[in-house]
Amino acid sequence: MKQVLGVKSSGNIGNDVFALIILGLLGGVLLYLKGDYSDETQRLLVIFVPIFILYLIIDIIIQSKKPSSMITYDGNNLYLHYTKRTETIPLDQITSAIPRRTHSRMMNYSFGKIIIYTLNGEFRIGVISNVESVCVELMNIVRKSKEKPAIE
Repeated sequence: MKQVLGVKSSGNIGNDVFALIILGLLGGVLLYLKGDYSDETQRLLVIFVPIFILYLIIDIIIQSKKPSSMITYDGNNLYLHYTKRTETIPLDQITSAIPRRTHSRMMNYSFGKIIIYTLNGEFRIGVISNVESVCVELMNIVRKSKEKPAIE
């Protein structure tokens, strides 16, 4: 039976929704002013605000299509669930895992991505909630699986 190790964070979607609201208000103000757009700044805003709004809507749709259980494991394998595929990694092949928290200028968020190093390469999976605790738990599971005596 697979157990869930890492879940999708809703923080990234929350940031996108907040930015969408702010840009929507800015777009509403631009429409309300109904200027002649002779100022270069106004022209740039009229061009780029709808583009950014469209980008945020597409990003929200893509983020919402990701599975809620992004990292699962059973006794032998770790499973990374991406939007359209699932990677299977044997636990004995994992050498290390590094958490990378998402940050902005003034904020450090608890969500981020995990980089998993194996004997065959590296795997990255992003927007994991509580990324540091998931990474510690992952390495504990790997350590316990390597300490298990081999069944003869």
